[in-house]
Amino acid sequence: MTVWYHATAYYGDKMRHWWNRSRDELATDVVVPFVSKQIHLLKRNGIHSFFNFGMAEYITVVKTSYRLRMIDGKAPRQLSDSTFVAQNSATDEFLSEMKRSSGGSARSIVEQALTPPDNKAFVVMKFSDAVLNSAYKRVYRPVCLACG
Repeated sequence: MTVWYHATAYYGDKMRHWWNRSRDELATDVVVPFVSKQIHLLKRNGIHSFFNFGMAEYITVVKTSYRLRMIDGKAPRQLSDSTFVAQNSATDEFLSEMKRSSGGSARSIVEQALTPPDNKAFVVMKFSDAVLNSAYKRVYRPVCLACG
């Protein structure tokens, strides 16, 4: 059975919709840019425009077993219908799948974007330099220890 994913980004009193995407397409086109606050090129009314994912307050994901259809060149009405969105909500499921998935470029990108960074530091410096050793002992090491 084919599954279709759809998403709505909310920013202020406006919405931007994506529909009829595979899980990996939605991850690559919507979730990763949202998590990393990217700016993406898209078409709006047939004209190339930029969408600033950093302005989106939140995104909801919906899943259906059928394709949604545009009406009069506009986004499918269902995506603006709160009852439809609630009945077909897949945000939690989508996020859980992306967090535990492995393999495939879109999934690994999402995993990286959603995984908290490790508490690691990497220091490159010259050995046996009194000034650098002092900076390491008095600044780098205490800060790293304080951050875990």
